[in-house]
Amino acid sequence: MSNQTKFSPEVRERSVRLVQEHRGEYPSLWAAVESIAPKIGCVPSTLLEWVKRSFAWLEKNRRLWKNCERLLNTSLQFIHLAFMAMIIRRYKQVLRALVDLSVRFFHFLRRSHHDRFDQAGTASVQHCRFMTERVTDQTEIDTMRPPCR
Repeated sequence: MSNQTKFSPEVRERSVRLVQEHRGEYPSLWAAVESIAPKIGCVPSTLLEWVKRSFAWLEKNRRLWKNCERLLNTSLQFIHLAFMAMIIRRYKQVLRALVDLSVRFFHFLRRSHHDRFDQAGTASVQHCRFMTERVTDQTEIDTMRPPCR
């Protein structure tokens, strides 16, 4: 058995949008679905399922929207916010992976060039000692000028 659908995603999206736009003209959601379904060429229960599925996705991400209304404009804005949150979440994952990779690469370099890092480390320690001894000499402190005036 193939899992082919009779209606394309564009037709489904357009029909759900039609139901959302004309929902206020009918006393109930079912009445709106019953009037729009024959125009599309599907059974009202199928169209109702599509509408409920689209609203279920919105309800799942409701925490992103304070005043969640089932109107076209707010629903579209809500969808944009939800996608932006998903993109930000993905960027955070990628950033964490890059930081982890750079830390691992640094440790790899440090292990493979251990002797070079030690030489550089001891040189920098010796340089710091020289600088601190030089600055702690009282005569130099008296002659030093502040960097900014």
